[in-house]
Amino acid sequence: MKRSLVPALALLMAGVATPLTAQSACTTSFTGFPAATFGGSGIPNNPVQVTQCQQLGLTLVLGASQRFSNPPLTNDGNGTYTALAGIDNNPPSPADPYARWNFNWYIGGTNARNYNYRLFYDFNPAASNGGLGWVRTVGSFALPNPSQGSWNLGMDFLDPIIDIPFVIDDPNYPTFDPNAVGAYSFRLAAYEKDGALGLRDGNRIAMASIMVNTTTVPEPSTVALMAAGILGLAAAARRRRA
Repeated sequence: MKRSLVPALALLMAGVATPLTAQSACTTSFTGFPAATFGGSGIPNNPVQVTQCQQLGLTLVLGASQRFSNPPLTNDGNGTYTALAGIDNNPPSPADPYARWNFNWYIGGTNARNYNYRLFYDFNPAASNGGLGWVRTVGSFALPNPSQGSWNLGMDFLDPIIDIPFVIDDPNYPTFDPNAVGAYSFRLAAYEKDGALGLRDGNRIAMASIMVNTTTVPEPSTVALMAAGILGLAAAARRRRA
């Protein structure tokens, strides 16, 4: 396994909470959210897609970033990122193939435990494919506040071949291919609780969404950094010869 099921299963403990039914306008921004660490160090939290619902006491954040020392992602400042396709060389990859980029999520706020959540992810690089698998965090009474993570589509617990009833929805398309070029959609949605112990999802009250486009051509900034490095090595070699 590339990642234990604990991060997902730990969110399945049910609790009793009275949902706030008052609807509130949520604001969306694409700047930064310093409170989000996504569970690690050095993970960019600017720019990200931030959905804040002050009346509901809820904040949702989505973003994407390079994994370890892979080329940084570029973005359009409006929720669309561009990443370099290919297999990451940091353990447990490449033996267990990961992408060179991660998608990052954050759930927080004074009333974050009053709602249910679904984190939708996309294995299909075809644009506008309409089919997203999802991890459902029902029973968010036990949800750490804030909850956050930096996940990779190569992680086993997201693999659609693994079928865990009521936890991971099988989108019925092939296993994620880190080398594929295309577009990947991600959504983080909050729902009112419904039914006994709030185990069913009621009305959707908030959502954040981003897109990650993958390419085999490094972005101009990456090319410039590579060129600068080559020029630096060439200059050092000339000095040694002199």
